[in-house]
Formats: sequence, structure tokens, C-alpha cells
Amino acid sequence: MRNCLGRIQKRAEEKQIAFRIELPQEVNCPHDANWIGEAIDNVLDNAVKYSRPGGIIEMRIQKNEMHAKITVKDNGLGIEKGEEHKIFQRFYRGKNVTTQKGYGIGLYLARKIIGLHGGFMIAKNRYSEKGLMIEINLPVC
Repeated sequence: MRNCLGRIQKRAEEKQIAFRIELPQEVNCPHDANWIGEAIDNVLDNAVKYSRPGGIIEMRIQKNEMHAKITVKDNGLGIEKGEEHKIFQRFYRGKNVTTQKGYGIGLYLARKIIGLHGGFMIAKNRYSEKGLMIEINLPVC
């Protein structure tokens, strides 16, 4: 997680985006660090790309008996109602992102990687605060 945050830091600073981070000392879940890093990089990249300048991205990891839940919340463009599942389709780009560069592959790839690790992803629009919340759930040991 810390490596992923380090990789996105420069782009976030360029947009003056702040992070609120809540990470536990340790969460054990079997994973391939490179592939999970790629999935989380894609989620964080989207959060920075679609957040407004001066925005805030919240990142939190929680653990329960079955999963490590990684939550990333931004206060950017968000998605239209009904796009919650579509944004994980290959080459799908949300209706709100017509002016942003992208190919619609990042969240598709992230979901595929998480699924291959026995986990799942959820997207929720943040209507009251604007923006999007992506939740990654990975099985724990």
C-alpha cells in the first residue's frame, strides 16, 4: 500500500490533492505483491485523475474475519446512476469522463487481478459528497 501511495504522490501533488490514510500495522492476506500493486495503482490513478484540484482522497484498510477491505474514496466526477458495474467492463468509460484521457482498461484489469486472488471489488457513487468509492476485498489468512 505504501509503495502504491509513493508511486502516485507526484501526480497528486501536481493537482494539490491531499490524502487521508488509515492503515493498520499489519494485515496478512496471501497475494502477489506486484499484481495487487498494479490493481491498487489503477484505482489510485483513477482517483487522482478524476478528482478536482485541491481535492481529498481517503484511503482506509480494515480487516474482519474473512477479508481485508481497502476503501478508496475521492471527491471527483463520480459516475452516473447505473454505471456501478459498467465501469469494470473492458474499454468502458463513464459518461462523465469525456474530457479525461484513458482507455477504460484500468478498473477492468484491477477487478480481474483481485478476482484471481479470491477477492472482489465494488463501486459506489458518493452522491452527497460527489465522487466515487471503490472497495477492494481480499481474503485474509
